[in-house]
Amino acid sequence: MNPCHEEDGLRRLSLQGFRHLRDDALELDPRVNVIQGANAAGKTSFLESIHFLARARSFLTHRTAQMVAKGKERALVHGQIRAAGTDHRLGVQYQKGQTRVRLDGRDVQALSESAGLLPIQVINTEGQRLLTDGPAERRAFLNWGVFHVEPAYREDWRRYQKALRQRNAALRAGDRRLVAAWEPAMVAAAEAVDRRRQAFLETLMPRAMAIATTGCRRVSRDGIFVAVGKRTALWSRCSPRVVSRSCLRVLPCMGLSERIYGSPRTARKPRPG
Repeated sequence: MNPCHEEDGLRRLSLQGFRHLRDDALELDPRVNVIQGANAAGKTSFLESIHFLARARSFLTHRTAQMVAKGKERALVHGQIRAAGTDHRLGVQYQKGQTRVRLDGRDVQALSESAGLLPIQVINTEGQRLLTDGPAERRAFLNWGVFHVEPAYREDWRRYQKALRQRNAALRAGDRRLVAAWEPAMVAAAEAVDRRRQAFLETLMPRAMAIATTGCRRVSRDGIFVAVGKRTALWSRCSPRVVSRSCLRVLPCMGLSERIYGSPRTARKPRPG
């Protein structure tokens, strides 16, 4: 897995035309930043701007146009990021229905090129979706974590998705010979994906469970943004939340009850009568 350097992280953030926030530039600490203010002061919007910089989308809405300030033509977020000891310039702009991402002076064609520079994870009351939205949501959550620590994972995932699409298309067409041709490649890629997922979990689960048992009393040194107020959201650069194959723990600090999944089911008591 790729280690985080001590000073890696978002070091400077510039905003133009983003929601109701004034155009400004801020110097940030690469480890921990606390944003405090009254309700509706813009704390969540500030965190949303960081998410927009990292993933070119909002975590609050699917309507990107809502992030453009009233009376402005565009929303632009620019950041100076240090990753693996190297400084980078990343900018994301939304204007007239188009999102443009530039990294170190050039246009980015695939978001995976820039996403690895600023890995983030939103932790809020929406975390309950890991429990309620089914396995697809949990796999997506896990994939995002592995992507940031295993450079080869993206290629393995692409090979698996390509083979899966081709094999499924052959099934729909009833072409058994083509199905047989694609299945070995699909299985090989799937096994590679599974190995990397398991390695990721085996490395992080002891740490995640240690944090879980402390009731969120400790704050990681890996670089967390905290918004203090009615809504609270956290971002961790190096330690995304972990969903185990056998255990999923939702912490009390997320506003949810603690649950453990995957353990043997207890026998149900017989109903009276």
